[in-house]
Amino acid sequence: MKTQLKFTCILVACGLLLAGCCTAQHVTKWEYRQTNSFAEVNQLADQGWTVVNFAIPGSGPYEYLLKRAKP
Repeated sequence: MKTQLKFTCILVACGLLLAGCCTAQHVTKWEYRQTNSFAEVNQLADQGWTVVNFAIPGSGPYEYLLKRAKP
């Protein structure tokens, strides 16, 4: 009786493990945008964009790189 119960528990655990491994992974796809206007950065932030990097070129305004999840 105990052996059958252990076997059943192991079988159920293996089944759940395999079912979890076989399901599709959900991967977030991103879209990127570049701007050099801080006012535009603020507008884009209201639309769900996030600044991920910025650069200060030698002879120009800041350059901002933004991203958001694709709808």
